[in-house]
Amino acid sequence: MEIIKAEHLGFCNGVKRAINVAKTHAPCLTYKELIHNKKVVDGLKNEGIYPVHDLSVVQSGDNVVIAAHGAAPSDFEKLARIGANVYDATCPMVKKVQEIVREYSTKGYKIIILGDKNHQEVQGICGFSAETPQIAADFDEISLEDGEKFAVVTQTTFFEEKFEKIKEKIQNIISYTHKTVVFFNTICYTTMAKREEAKSLAKRCDAVVVISDRSSANGNRLYEFAKSINDNTFFVSEISDLQSVMISKYNTLAIMAAASTPDELIEEVLSFMSDTQNEVLENATENTATEEVTEVATAAPEAGEMAAAADAPAQSAKTELTMDDIMASDKAAGFTTYREGKRIHAKIINADENGIFVEIGGKKDGFIDKSEVNIDGTYNPDDFKAGDTIEAVIINKKGDSTYVTLSKREIDLVKKNDEEALKAFESKEFTVEPPLKIVKNKEGNPVGLEGRLGAFTVFIPGSQIRIGRVNNLEDYLDKKLRLRMLQKNGRRVTASQRVILEEEKAEKEEAFWSTVVPGAIVKGKVKRFASFGAFVSVKGYDCLAHISDLSWKKISEPSEVLELNQTYDFIVLKADRETGKISLGYKQLQKKPYELAAEKYPVGTVIKGTIARIHPFGAFVQIEDGIDGLIHVSQISHKYVKEASELLKEGQEVEAKVISFEGNRITLSMKELEPAPEEKPAREEVAPEEAADGAEGEVKSKAPRAPRKKFEYNPEKAEERKRDRRDNSDEPHEWVSDSGNATLADLLKGIDFKFDDEENK
Repeated sequence: MEIIKAEHLGFCNGVKRAINVAKTHAPCLTYKELIHNKKVVDGLKNEGIYPVHDLSVVQSGDNVVIAAHGAAPSDFEKLARIGANVYDATCPMVKKVQEIVREYSTKGYKIIILGDKNHQEVQGICGFSAETPQIAADFDEISLEDGEKFAVVTQTTFFEEKFEKIKEKIQNIISYTHKTVVFFNTICYTTMAKREEAKSLAKRCDAVVVISDRSSANGNRLYEFAKSINDNTFFVSEISDLQSVMISKYNTLAIMAAASTPDELIEEVLSFMSDTQNEVLENATENTATEEVTEVATAAPEAGEMAAAADAPAQSAKTELTMDDIMASDKAAGFTTYREGKRIHAKIINADENGIFVEIGGKKDGFIDKSEVNIDGTYNPDDFKAGDTIEAVIINKKGDSTYVTLSKREIDLVKKNDEEALKAFESKEFTVEPPLKIVKNKEGNPVGLEGRLGAFTVFIPGSQIRIGRVNNLEDYLDKKLRLRMLQKNGRRVTASQRVILEEEKAEKEEAFWSTVVPGAIVKGKVKRFASFGAFVSVKGYDCLAHISDLSWKKISEPSEVLELNQTYDFIVLKADRETGKISLGYKQLQKKPYELAAEKYPVGTVIKGTIARIHPFGAFVQIEDGIDGLIHVSQISHKYVKEASELLKEGQEVEAKVISFEGNRITLSMKELEPAPEEKPAREEVAPEEAADGAEGEVKSKAPRAPRKKFEYNPEKAEERKRDRRDNSDEPHEWVSDSGNATLADLLKGIDFKFDDEENK
């Protein structure tokens, strides 16, 4: 035999809450039975929890817990006068009914309660009406004579089918009487869920077992409902009840339980059945209405809607409502889906030390645990008044058959994040953290990225991610993006990182070109080499240091002077903003060879070197690699030397003395190292008187003057002189020798002067 266990078994959340409150404040008294289950009530006595039916036995200082079924306001007032410590464990669903009755009674509505007049819950609800309400178990017990406006509520365990039938009959009557009747289906969601399961399972299975205490109205109605569908329905309040049931003859057996049935009894029943070799199937409620599908619900009226109904002219109520009616009020049953993440404006039913119970529109109420109230973790139930509206978000609807679990804390965090997000959107820059996802168009092509900031969706088109084309969006899925809002449409924001990068680039360029000017000293990192020079990064810009500007010496490769990935000082030689080309110099910041030579070889130093080159005007001596000095032809010897090649030849080692540093020229002398020639005696002058011819006053005439030669142009000599000048000009400028010590004869050598002897013609 197959045993199918209903999903909704055991204590509902209202019962669980009441028991928890009582245990928290034990030893304590409970006003009437905490729940309608004798075994549970007796077990609680062992923990110091005792029910009382007469408040006169309560003394000052006693802890008194109001049972889940609730109590009348007069009972609360009496306990306050006694001085008892009262802890309200009224089921929020019952609180809902109480508040409706209080509100509509205050507005002048006559109250009709559909339920059991002897039930603890109904008796408590009556106390919230300004006038004695009507209590009816069926239509025949209802009177609409005394009054023009009526409000109909239900006991939380009332039959929904019966409610709808009564409602229809009343509507048919008042359509002719012009009375106003508003209806509130306040049946507990758990009760309706159990009955929906009962309907499905009773039809599918061969037999049904309902586990409940005999005193439970919920259990009795569940049994009656299942029995009306399947005659093979059995009421089990203890294991002995099963002994008279021949369950083995049924192929399929459904197990149900009332909201007040303890888990221990359910397990005992299942264990007994397992011992009979039956297979128990967990939650096998095929085609049963559960939370996971669409939830049957009746929307609770908002305060404004209630007021509108109360002040509306007398009219006939309609049996059938439009979808707008269903979504807007609680005048008829509708369908509501409780979606996780849905934001809800909820009306507070009540708040206690455990949390806040709220109406969320539907037959299922919401519960906000105290830990989910405030962001900082604080909670004071006095801050939350019945009837006030708060905003919350559904965080989890699974595992709870009675209440939808809500969080005010999460919605407050969302609001806070939203405020921060809005401020960020108004700023020049905000960030979106990973993870991001790729957005595709209808054709399936990627078009951009999408991220979240608070409750906002941020879309970044592919063209706005960077400057230039993005080849692969996946490269950016785990990267933080710096963004600026381009457009906002509701909670969707279009943003760009590119605009920020372009602005930064423009600012960077402006700063660069304003400082990188000819003559400026900059630091640059060597990025790569080429045969013609080195590419250097200066503030992110590529610049060229030509090989000719790297060293004063002749080099064949830039690597002879610079190293890759090293930073050096460079001087800006050229900077053209229009073309973006920048030329750098490195050697210009280094000492020139002659400067080094001047330090190493001061004037007067005798050096040894090798004749590197010979010209008619002198010889260049290599002092060391890259440093040459000039021995002018006049500084070779004390004797007259027409051309340097007369005494010197290339490769010859010589000794010379440094005689001057002028500009970038080093002048050497060999003759300074030779002994000076002896001076010739001065020629004797003849006195005038000795030159006389004997005659007084007669001066002896001088020897006749040699005739002048006529100047003739010699082309060969002229060409030789041009050659000498060209040879001289081909030498590096910085090594041109000083000619200050040349004689007139040296300067005029090679010139062929011819004169005509006019006197001899």
